[in-house]
Amino acid sequence: TTPAIIMATGARARRLEIDGARELLGAGVSYCATCDGFFYSGKRVLVIGGGNSALNDALYLADLAQSVQIIYRKPSFTRAEAIVRDRVAARENIKPVFNTELKSIRKKDDSDELVATTTDGREIICDGIFVAIGHEANTDYLSEEIKRDDMGRVMADDLPRGMFVAGDEKSGIKMQVATAVGTGCSAAMDAIAYLNTKDN
Repeated sequence: TTPAIIMATGARARRLEIDGARELLGAGVSYCATCDGFFYSGKRVLVIGGGNSALNDALYLADLAQSVQIIYRKPSFTRAEAIVRDRVAARENIKPVFNTELKSIRKKDDSDELVATTTDGREIICDGIFVAIGHEANTDYLSEEIKRDDMGRVMADDLPRGMFVAGDEKSGIKMQVATAVGTGCSAAMDAIAYLNTKDN
């Protein structure tokens, strides 16, 4: 038992749940373009997703890779900001592939190439796949009465007294180090103020 608690369990990248994605993690499939992009210098890569994160990943990779295809299940990038869409459209080595979803990923024969098979049976040959389909908070440990948004992030205004939340687990903030640190400071100060109001 405790008089106050600060929750700061963060968030994780939403996983691509298709055949081969888990097995090829770190061997052609990545969830971090800035971490692993340099491995694909001069090569062909796919980016899965259609929001700002996916398009920004594609722009970053376009400076390294020979070609970048953005695989998106909808007919246009409606979730991304206009300025990001314009930057993607201006890059000659970025090609959007709309109305497309992947069914499976496998290695091509004994090579390092990957074969990405779409749900309609097409095969796309590439060297690497970067997944950017959003994040979900690490809040599975919480009971149902703790209100969360559609990403599983905690809604701070609805928390019981004595509970505080910080970082990527908190709803309504940008998922960035700077904002996570800021919410951590705020949560600590709020927790101290709360404890100071309690009888010793």
